[in-house]
Amino acid sequence: MWAASKRSSGAPVTCVMCRAPWPSGDGGAGGGGSQGGGGSGAEYVNLSQYSEAHAGGGPSLADLYGSSSYFVQANAGQIGRRQAARLYMAAEGRS
Repeated sequence: MWAASKRSSGAPVTCVMCRAPWPSGDGGAGGGGSQGGGGSGAEYVNLSQYSEAHAGGGPSLADLYGSSSYFVQANAGQIGRRQAARLYMAAEGRS
């Protein structure tokens, strides 16, 4: 429904996360037909078939945020805040 409304308004259909052009659903839209439900409504789209277009080649946290990526990792719970501060200071040459 989201792609259909974008197309009907004349706007380009893009990925909601990265704004990459969305592959057209022509010739097998829905990636396998409707699943679950009654089948009389809109078809479900299996987004995993599009994931290869978004995998790899993208920027890493370090590419996007430089040495402050340590604090992004700390906020996500991947490393501790004290460890993030130590890594940041070492990367900035202020250890």
